[in-house]
Amino acid sequence: MSEQKELLSFVLSEFRPLVEEHGFNDPVTVDEDWITRVDYLGDKLGLELELDWRDFAVFVLVVRLEDGKLPSGYYVSNGKKCRKHLLNVLQELGLSRQK
Repeated sequence: MSEQKELLSFVLSEFRPLVEEHGFNDPVTVDEDWITRVDYLGDKLGLELELDWRDFAVFVLVVRLEDGKLPSGYYVSNGKKCRKHLLNVLQELGLSRQK
């Protein structure tokens, strides 16, 4: 199994409780040029994981959904913020150790 497939399998397994315990829909996986995106959608909120194969990074974003769907913009849609990096959300709430 390739390292990319192995990491994707790990992510899907580790985030499975979002579906089984927290009511999110089954994940939708989208492969782009250098990124694999895994989207977990709830009613109003989504969680998006970006696996960046070029930079070897993983980004976790909290997404404000529009009518239960991903917004059309990346950070702003219909004049409102629609995505925030999870680390930024935790920092804003005072729950992060990183400054």
